[in-house]
Amino acid sequence: MVSRTLRAFPATCATVALLAAGQPAFAVEGPASAEAQPAADPQREMLVTGRDLMTLGQPRRAIDESFDKVIRHFEQAYQDSERAVYSSQSLQMGLVYSAIPRPDKKGTEVLDSTWGDAYLLKAYALVALGELQQARDALQSALVVSPMSARYMAELAYTYAADRNFAKAIELYRRSADFANRTSSGVMLKEDLARAWRGEAIALSEQGKVREARALYEKCLELDPNDGRALNELKSLDEVEKRWRDAR
Repeated sequence: MVSRTLRAFPATCATVALLAAGQPAFAVEGPASAEAQPAADPQREMLVTGRDLMTLGQPRRAIDESFDKVIRHFEQAYQDSERAVYSSQSLQMGLVYSAIPRPDKKGTEVLDSTWGDAYLLKAYALVALGELQQARDALQSALVVSPMSARYMAELAYTYAADRNFAKAIELYRRSADFANRTSSGVMLKEDLARAWRGEAIALSEQGKVREARALYEKCLELDPNDGRALNELKSLDEVEKRWRDAR
């Protein structure tokens, strides 16, 4: 087994930067009226405030004063919706959600990523507080509103890897890569695939499956030859294998 320290959740999230820039919400099968659809901008701003609190080392305040408030906003706004409501990270993902059959609902409404990202950032804060199971619960909630998010699935996989349940982590990282191929495109596709492959490779290396882990890092480098994380992990594997050879 390759003994190593698993990475921590990042304190910030690239999607929050997009939210701060004012990415609009969108709806499928007819937009809701201006009065009915909750304003998204204040919620995005609240997420950025929470992110800043985390940067200052105040994850509990970030949850109480930011992330939970955004979550409650959307849960209350859509709890009685006759439509199936999803939180999407991209137009392509939104189109996939709009095509999911929901005979129990009257159409589909797809919002931007704010709702799902509130759960994601809450999970980051909970990990910082050492509350891993609660972080897992938050990520599972994120996957309820965004059931094919490669990002949310990869972070859920991480919570199992952190508990050293590597078999479950590998299963979920592979699902994340599948989601990426189905709902991501362009730069996001490369980022989502690399995240899933690197996470799976770490779990495989912990199981002693170095050859399989190496193959995944090499796939990451095919996507991006300058993937620093993949390059560093390959160097680590080289050092481990050298020690094994020298010990024989």
